[in-house]
Amino acid sequence: MVAIPAGEREKGKDMSISAEYAAIMARLGTAIDESLKNEVAEAVKTEMSLKVHEEVYDAYMPKYPDSRREDKGGLSDVLNYDSRVEEGHTLIVENNTPAQHPISIPLTEVVEKGLVSYRMPFPRPFIEETEQSVDAKAALLKGLAERGFQVNVSGD
Repeated sequence: MVAIPAGEREKGKDMSISAEYAAIMARLGTAIDESLKNEVAEAVKTEMSLKVHEEVYDAYMPKYPDSRREDKGGLSDVLNYDSRVEEGHTLIVENNTPAQHPISIPLTEVVEKGLVSYRMPFPRPFIEETEQSVDAKAALLKGLAERGFQVNVSGD
């Protein structure tokens, strides 16, 4: 259930039910997109950085080479992550970390699949791990609340 923000109820006094419904749905759609763009994208980026440390850097035994940039321009640096919201309330987050040495394959793909010729002898997938572990629902609900919507979720 989504509660109508107080300001919307007052504005709707002279509106027809269908016009009021359309206005509320438009406002809700905007709030969802803004929440995806901000709170959910931030949650995904934070979780992806954590998963890069767990699935990629920690995969090296003994400890990975010192040449890895980690959070300072490397694969776990959230500043290398781009996000956008596409039609249909779809959030896209991409890790666009550049490789240290020019190659024709994106670094994320090299790490995800493994590439022996680039000193990546085995795959270290972190994207699916991120998708499975991020609490996007909580981030979305937080974003909607910050935009004036009270959402009661049942059936969890």
